[in-house]
Amino acid sequence: MATTIYFDESGYTGNDLLLDQQPFFSYASLVAERDEARASVEKIRSACKYQGDELSFGKLASFSAGRRAILDLFNAFEGRIAITAHHKKYALACKFFEYIFEPCLSENNNLLYEFGFHKFVAQVLYMAMAAQHRAAEEIAIDFDKLIRLRSPELLPTLFECQLDRTAVPIRLISEFARLNASTLREELSILESDAVGQWVLELSGTSLYSLLCHWAPHCDSIIAVCDESQPLQHSQYTFDSMIGRTDKLNVELQGVTHRFNFNLAAPIAFAKSHEEPGVQLADVLAGACNAALKSGRASKGFERKLYDSIAPLIIGQSVFPPPPEHAMSTGQYLAGMSLLEELIRRAREGIDLLANLPAFVSRIALHGAARLA
Repeated sequence: MATTIYFDESGYTGNDLLLDQQPFFSYASLVAERDEARASVEKIRSACKYQGDELSFGKLASFSAGRRAILDLFNAFEGRIAITAHHKKYALACKFFEYIFEPCLSENNNLLYEFGFHKFVAQVLYMAMAAQHRAAEEIAIDFDKLIRLRSPELLPTLFECQLDRTAVPIRLISEFARLNASTLREELSILESDAVGQWVLELSGTSLYSLLCHWAPHCDSIIAVCDESQPLQHSQYTFDSMIGRTDKLNVELQGVTHRFNFNLAAPIAFAKSHEEPGVQLADVLAGACNAALKSGRASKGFERKLYDSIAPLIIGQSVFPPPPEHAMSTGQYLAGMSLLEELIRRAREGIDLLANLPAFVSRIALHGAARLA
């Protein structure tokens, strides 16, 4: 029997991940039958004397009965809510590795992911951005511009920010992009010719895919109902390939097994939220997640209750910078710098970036530098 799951987002800014007023993107999923979702919406509207075509978190959160109704949702649908959430600027730093480093190292990228080099690059760039280091901010802006415009002609003029001597890793990251411009030009040409390429920085596609993988072990097949979304509709074919998939594809990453496919009973259905009660509920949950992330764990009253309700429902495929207690150690930083400097040396000298790279990574470990993972 197919399981119906509703999806909606909050904090959507498309490809622009640098807007300070919207620092988080949340995508919520809710397992419910349509009649159950409709009854839940009607109950909220009646209890709150709610006016308007559709429920929204912002409106409900503005008065006490609405706040109670939001918190009651977590009890009413216990075990049937899952959310992905992204810190947008850190997500941009992760995508920087994906589109600037990975194309040059794709033939052995498993080694670098196992080593945690992707985390090193993303954390170094993000921490410099968070510290408002001008060079890092300029690199992020240039990268954002490069990917959104998908224009290889921009490469010669990008990543040439003024770098002071205290920004060694940022300088090297910038230099890596310039030294490997020919490979990046090829990658951008592919994006330029692909209709989905215009949405590569947008987060709803990866969020929906992650949530469907999350629910897959619990469902024989899934009927997915989403709020209307141009990026998702552009990438419809990606999800169509999962219709009728009864096999189970698992992938192991850094010692953890992840489900990587799911079984759709039909193509994804796109609905207008005011016409689909389940989507309205998912919209409220996504808005609640964004509000909880903005207020944080140290909040009080309704905001703290909201945070405590939301936190256990955010799945592991969400993207956040590591908390201070898990920040990069000196050993991890030195390991990442050793590898980055070696890649830069090879690029300068025209040497194959991947030649004997596993042996080099092993030598880093033998000299006592900690793994980055």
